[in-house]
Amino acid sequence: MKKGLTITGAVIVLLPIILNWVMRQPQIVPYVGEAKDWLTFWGDYLSAAVASIMIVFTYFSLKNNKETLNEMKREWEEERKARLSISIVANDSKFMISIKNIGKLPAYNIQMGFNKEFVDSLFAAKIRNTYKELLKKNFTLDAGESKYFYLSPIYSHHVDTYQIGNETFHAGEINKWLDSFRHKLIIIKAHYNDKEFTHYETTLDDYLLSNLVVKDDITQQLTALVKGTVKNNNQYYPIQKSLDIIARHIEKQKSIIMDDKVIEIRNNNGESLRIYKEEQKKKG
Repeated sequence: MKKGLTITGAVIVLLPIILNWVMRQPQIVPYVGEAKDWLTFWGDYLSAAVASIMIVFTYFSLKNNKETLNEMKREWEEERKARLSISIVANDSKFMISIKNIGKLPAYNIQMGFNKEFVDSLFAAKIRNTYKELLKKNFTLDAGESKYFYLSPIYSHHVDTYQIGNETFHAGEINKWLDSFRHKLIIIKAHYNDKEFTHYETTLDDYLLSNLVVKDDITQQLTALVKGTVKNNNQYYPIQKSLDIIARHIEKQKSIIMDDKVIEIRNNNGESLRIYKEEQKKKG
């Protein structure tokens, strides 16, 4: 760009000098008219040529500016557009499929898709029917909004029963089903905003460690912290010891309720101890 402007400026400055020198030289080829007529012609001709060059230069400048603006617009839209994040989470003793809009604009006309093997292998008829109905429905997620779709209860070693629709399941049945299901491939697809698409593949085993449930990103970080504090290294021992003490204290004391007149301490068994401040003062 700068080089082109320099050459154009040099031509504008030097061209009159060169023309004046040429017109003063003896004629090599005869021409019609006086020298001043040719000077006028060349002046008009070069003015038109320079104007044409400027038009071409302006056109390419505008074109480059348009491309730059289009690129900036594309980057702005790419940064702000809706983005769907799909994962499996465990919360409130349930496995669920989570779909979250992590973008800055709403995701609309979301249509979910699942592989047939996954849907057919779900343990309860009501859950299978729910996922089949989900294939026919569209929904919207605002920026930062999430939806959760029930998958199954988590592993349980208690004598629990689960009522799901018209079916009743015992914890042992759920655990057995989870053992067989955990390695099955889950394929989830999501079309949204008319042209966007997300494809996600996983297994339940990716979220399990033996029968322990990895709940979410926070739990993973806490797990990493615990692994770090139980290393066979003296500098970690005080941290581990403190964590154990805190855990035992929390387990022992379920809650402490305080007000102006009474302090009440409750444990996990529902037993409570009340200390009345006024009686303490009288005894004192």
